[in-house]
Formats: sequence, C-alpha cells, structure tokens
Amino acid sequence: MARSEAYIVVLAERTSGVFRTEQASLAKVGVDAKKMAAEVDRLITEFTAADQQQEALKRQLKAQSELVASIKQRLAVTGSGYLDVGIGALGKDSSAADNLRRMRSDIEREIRSGKTAEEPAPPA
Repeated sequence: MARSEAYIVVLAERTSGVFRTEQASLAKVGVDAKKMAAEVDRLITEFTAADQQQEALKRQLKAQSELVASIKQRLAVTGSGYLDVGIGALGKDSSAADNLRRMRSDIEREIRSGKTAEEPAPPA
C-alpha cells in the first residue's frame, strides 16, 4: 500500500525521537539508535528539500504554462488579424486576396488531417 508523504514523515520523525529517547535501552540489545536516528533525520532533511524543490518547479511550470497560453492567444489574434489586413489591402475581391484566404483554408484542412508540412515563408 502506498503511504502518504505526511504519514512517512511523521513516522520517520517519531521513530527518530523514540530512538533518541530509548538510546540506552536499545544499545543494551546491540542497536546503534543514535546512528539510526541521525540517518533518519538526514533523510527527512533530504526529502523535505527535494519536496520543496519539486513544489517550486510545479509552481514554475504552472506559471510558464499560463504564459505560453497567453502568448499563443496573442499570436493567433495578431497573425489572423494581419492576414485579414493583407486580404483587405489587396482588395477582398482580388485573386491575391483569394490566395491568402485559400492559404488559411489549406492550413486549417492540413491541421485537421494531421498533415502539417512547414512551408517556407514568402520572400519579403
């Protein structure tokens, strides 16, 4: 059965405490309680530091995911808006504007079908 972090840490802390309290009794039966308690304490410290780092990384990942989503939205709106500007500037009923609309439709169709070949950007 998997144990929770809280259970494991409390068990370790209490075990260390009992071993320190009962050090003399345990020594009589050949148990080096001081050494064992020190090892448990070291592992608790190591675990706590690693757990804190993991939680910090989770917060960082969440913040980065929110940033990526925000930039993706701005990119989508800006890219699509600029394409609309290009279509309007070329004249909505022109063949050049038809090519830009066709490009947008082709991209949507490629994405839906899973075929997304990168096309080189047109020369400036």
